[in-house]
Amino acid sequence: MSDERKHAKPSNQRLPILARHAVSLGMVFVLAIVLSYFVGLAVNRNIQLSKLDAADQATFEEGLGFVAKHAGTSSSVNSAALTKVQDLQDPQRAADLLLAIAKSHADRDDIVIPEAVYDSIASLMQRLDTLQAIGLYDGLTQINGIDPIRPAEDLLANLAPADDTELLKVVDLLDARGLWSKHSIPLNLWVRWLNVLTTSDAKLTQFVAGKNLGDLPEAADDPRVTEALRTLASSQHEEVRNKVLDVAAGYAAIANDPTDRTKLNVDSMRPNLCYLGTDGTLLDTVALEAALHRNSIRHLAVRADGLVGFAMQWEGPPGAATPLLGLHRRGGAPILAQAPLADELAMDGYAGSVAFDGAGAELAITSPRGGRMHRFSD
Repeated sequence: MSDERKHAKPSNQRLPILARHAVSLGMVFVLAIVLSYFVGLAVNRNIQLSKLDAADQATFEEGLGFVAKHAGTSSSVNSAALTKVQDLQDPQRAADLLLAIAKSHADRDDIVIPEAVYDSIASLMQRLDTLQAIGLYDGLTQINGIDPIRPAEDLLANLAPADDTELLKVVDLLDARGLWSKHSIPLNLWVRWLNVLTTSDAKLTQFVAGKNLGDLPEAADDPRVTEALRTLASSQHEEVRNKVLDVAAGYAAIANDPTDRTKLNVDSMRPNLCYLGTDGTLLDTVALEAALHRNSIRHLAVRADGLVGFAMQWEGPPGAATPLLGLHRRGGAPILAQAPLADELAMDGYAGSVAFDGAGAELAITSPRGGRMHRFSD
């Protein structure tokens, strides 16, 4: 037998080698398919996002649809779309894109709105005019998962150049979401809003302005507050004029530390009633006796014939049964009305409101602390 024949490999030994080559080629083929898939995704993503730069609205909206569908599940789409929000020259288109991004995240089961979305909202609000900012906020707060407070702060920061009509639109928008309150609105805007209300002829609107002005001791020296009270003092509505008197009494009663509301002038208090003309002229004044200098006059009610009822709050040592209701008519001395001792003590030295009945024959005070109401009649 020749050497060549002795060393020849059987054909069945070459099969494993061919199989290994086939597997390798198959793996390359699969990898090529996978790679082409991801390359195709990237290409398609770029094509769709490029539609956001299109001049025609229809193409732009196709891009919006892509973002709304994929930004919540694709970090690359989300990141590219947020960058595009800042790059778009048209702020309204930028707002529409931001809404699409937020909507995409809200459609997820876990509804997680990324911090980058809130950052983008704050930045975009600075580019929008007031009406555009209102539209963006309205749209955002209709999306599940959006915290309404943070974009509200951005919206309010955008209000400086707004006219009064736009300001009232913002008030309506935030009030509908329970966010328009003294504690959540910058003081400057709150005072501005109250000044706008004083220009209304509607009694209820003026009354609301007066009531809220009475809750601004920290702004009592603000000339806008003074002007608002002066405007309401000349209102054609008696209830509004009486409310202004009530507010003025509250401002004049007790000085407070603005940081912790500590009462500063209890020992030097001199409770009195002052009657002012609509031009601010002092017409009359009457003070309580010295022994009652800690009996703060806080609330007023005025009968049609000019009789004034005033409710008081005792700022002296607890347990005193001081009178909490007084009556006065210009030209006379004040009359202090007292209840039986046990009833007076039950009021806990505090009258929180005073009012005449419809006929003016009875006058009542209430005590939130004591949970009591006292009624007095002629």
